[in-house]
Amino acid sequence: MSSHTPIDRAHRAASNG
Repeated sequence: MSSHTPIDRAHRAASNG
């Protein structure tokens, strides 16, 4: 599961705080 998917990006953005 090591791909550049929108979900991964969203998860990272959501975890970014």
